[in-house]
Amino acid sequence: MKNLLVLLLLCFSATLYGQNPSPVLHCVNKNQNIADIEWSWDGTCGPSFTAWNIYFSNNQSGPWTLLHTIDDSNSAFPSQETSHTDNTVGTDARYYYVESVCGGSTAQSQVVSTEETAPPDLDFATVIDDFSVTVSWQATPGQPKVHGYVIYRATPAVTPIETVLFSDPEFSPPSTFIYTDTNASPGTQAETYTVAAIDSCENVSPYNLTGHTTIFLTVGNDSCDTRVFLDWTDYFGWQSDELIEYIVYTDDGLNVFTQLPPDQTSMIYDLPAGLTADCFRIGAVKNSGEIVTSNKACIDISISQGPEYIYLSHLTVNETNDVQIDWMLDTGGDITEINVLRGESPTDLIEIESIDDGSYTAEMSFIDTDVIPENFAYYYDVESLDSCRQQTIAIGGNIISLQGQGSLDLLNKLSWNAFEMGYSTVLFQELYRVEDNGFLNLITTLPSNIFEFEEQISAGSLSEGQSICYRVGAVYDLNLPNGVSETKTSFSNTFCVNPISRIYAPNAFAPNGINNIFKPVILFPNKDNYQMVVLNRYGEAVFQTTDPDEGWDGTFKGDLAPQGVYAFIISMQSAAGRDIEERGSVLLIR
Repeated sequence: MKNLLVLLLLCFSATLYGQNPSPVLHCVNKNQNIADIEWSWDGTCGPSFTAWNIYFSNNQSGPWTLLHTIDDSNSAFPSQETSHTDNTVGTDARYYYVESVCGGSTAQSQVVSTEETAPPDLDFATVIDDFSVTVSWQATPGQPKVHGYVIYRATPAVTPIETVLFSDPEFSPPSTFIYTDTNASPGTQAETYTVAAIDSCENVSPYNLTGHTTIFLTVGNDSCDTRVFLDWTDYFGWQSDELIEYIVYTDDGLNVFTQLPPDQTSMIYDLPAGLTADCFRIGAVKNSGEIVTSNKACIDISISQGPEYIYLSHLTVNETNDVQIDWMLDTGGDITEINVLRGESPTDLIEIESIDDGSYTAEMSFIDTDVIPENFAYYYDVESLDSCRQQTIAIGGNIISLQGQGSLDLLNKLSWNAFEMGYSTVLFQELYRVEDNGFLNLITTLPSNIFEFEEQISAGSLSEGQSICYRVGAVYDLNLPNGVSETKTSFSNTFCVNPISRIYAPNAFAPNGINNIFKPVILFPNKDNYQMVVLNRYGEAVFQTTDPDEGWDGTFKGDLAPQGVYAFIISMQSAAGRDIEERGSVLLIR
């Protein structure tokens, strides 16, 4: 029974006075050579409390020396004493702990130094969204008096943005601490962070000089294709050998596209076929496996679009033998330049005119004055270039080139090529004679597949030096995809046939007979370039003239020339510029 009573008393005593917990040494504040030591304790050992023992050492691991004892000998209420001033501190660091003595038990606080509290080491700074960055750091080992942290944003200047205090003096912060800044701008710039520690004496340590800077990603393209240019800033904060690679995330920044070496901060990404928009992120990978990410950067590509169409609407040779090209244009597209092209075929086109002044209208025209249409059936086309130099080109066409020649029997032979132009169908052709006043006199109508014609000319109907000029017109239906439907005529060049001059000389004449003058008959003579010489058998000129209307009367130096055979040379230049010469002999009969 007695033993049971003792056991009950012991249990009651333990309940009444509690155990001897460790005191919390939370402030050692050094000012020059004096250290103020502060602690707290929630012990309940009541009258059995014996003393506070304060120990110090110049080394964190000891040996330890009793600095001071607070007990009944020097304090009326020793259990309520929670501070002490050490006046023996030198310039070196000193370490302290406090020991509570309660009955026969002792409890020791953690060791605290007079050294300045060191700032923590940062782990990372990662972007959450366009306005949030999460920063993580490690609580500095051996710093039990840390009472909180100051978080700084260093963009552009180092500015405190938040202070975090541990309200419970016995609270021990976790080994890893995380803070999210919801007032950042990581979507528009790289953000830099650092942290300082606050000790339990409310002293703020210097901030960590090794700040961590987020990755800032930008994307762009040149609006001419679906290539996306990704550029990002380096992640700063880890040691150079700790950053092992960058990861490029696509598909709204969720899926890994590729992994790149740590010294690469840009790449070109080709959007998949049919895709014109996407979002990207960049991840930086630490050798420990930790990954921090950049902002999410998105792009919606609007690829430059040229005009929907450009159509030739007319192609003809005008009255002055220049080529006129007309076209219709969709002016709603991106147009930076209109080029007129010419060649002898669709495969050898060259630019002959460029319009880049912005004066683009739904209907446009150009006149080519630098060709001779009778020489070749030139092929023409028109193209539009947009700001990406992408081409929209019409279906081209060729002009009608009319050619021909005269003959000694006054038969004018004409030939030409077929007219062709995109979205056009030739119905029939018309052959015209061009009068002196420019009027077109229709000679005949021909099917669309006939490309030659002969016209017999009467010598009596022509005046001296007169040419006969022709034009061909192809009448065609134009049916464009934009709904335009018209019937038009494409004309050829004007081609003139100069009648061929001829010389007919008699082979005998009798001055005393009917045919008494030797004079050639000339078809279409040219008096400005005419010459006739008659020679005797000694090569002596017995007669010469430059007048086609003048003939030889059979005399020489005022006397009758003897009967015989005489040579003659007649030369002239035709109205077409061709040199003509007739040589022969004539018999003078007496």
